[in-house]
Amino acid sequence: MNLWNYLVSSGVTLAIIIVLGWLGRKYLATFITEAVKTDFQKDLESFRTELRAKEGQIEALRGGALSGMVTRQTEQARRRMDAADKLWEAVNDYNKLSGAAMTMGVYNFDACSERIEKEPSLQQIFKMSADLLPDITELGKSAHAARPYLSDSTWALYQAYTSILMLAYSKMKVLAIGLDGRKFFEFKKTDETLIAALPDLADYIRQNGHAGHHHLLDVLSNRILEELRRTIEGIEQDQESVRRAGAVLKVAEEAHRALEEGQMKAERAAAEMKT
Repeated sequence: MNLWNYLVSSGVTLAIIIVLGWLGRKYLATFITEAVKTDFQKDLESFRTELRAKEGQIEALRGGALSGMVTRQTEQARRRMDAADKLWEAVNDYNKLSGAAMTMGVYNFDACSERIEKEPSLQQIFKMSADLLPDITELGKSAHAARPYLSDSTWALYQAYTSILMLAYSKMKVLAIGLDGRKFFEFKKTDETLIAALPDLADYIRQNGHAGHHHLLDVLSNRILEELRRTIEGIEQDQESVRRAGAVLKVAEEAHRALEEGQMKAERAAAEMKT
C-alpha cells in the first residue's frame, strides 16, 4: 500500500507539475503575445501619427506649390495684358504719323525730290505739313517696356508698322528742308521688311514700292491686334512663326539703321546749305 500510495502521490505530483507547467507555458505565451501585441500597437500608432504628420506636410507643400504656381500664372497673365496695352498704346502713338504717310502716298516722292530745290513754293507745302509733325523721339516709348512679354511675331509686325511711318516722316522732313530725298534714302530695305512681315502681299509691295506703303498700315495694325489677343490668351507661337519673325526683325533692323544714316546725311546737307 505504501508503494501504491507513493506511486499515486508521485503521479499526482507529476500531473500537478505538468498541469502547472502547461498553464505556466500558456500564460507565458499569452503574456509574451500580449506584450508583443502591445508594443506593435504602440509602434503602429506611432507610425500612423508620423504618417499623418508627413501627409500634412506633403499637403502643405503641395498646396504651397499649387498656390505658387497659380500666383505665378496670374502674374504672368497680368504682365501679358499690361504688355499688350503698352504696345497698342505705342501703335496709337505712332499713328500720329499716319497723316504724313498718307500725304507722301499722294505725292510722287521722286518727282517732288527732282523739283524741290528749284521750286520754293513746293518746299513750303511740305514745310507747313512737317511743322505739324510730332517729335519722333517721343513716340512709342511704352513699347520697349512691353517687349519681354510679347511674342517675336508681335514685335516683328510692330517693327514693320513703325518702319512705314518713320520713312514717311523722314521723306517729308527732307522735302521740307528743300533737299532731293533720292540722295539720302534707300527704300529697298523697308520693302524687304514689309515683304518678310506680309509675305501674302509681296507682289503688291514689289509692284508699288514705297509709294504704296501707306495702304499697308491698316493691315499691319489689324495683324498686330490679332497677335496681341494671342498674347493675352497665352497662346504659344510655333517654330515657324519664330523663324519668320526672326527674319523680319533682322531686315527691319537693317532698314532702321539705313534710315537713321539717311537722316544724318540729310541733316549734314541742310547744315551745309545754311553756311
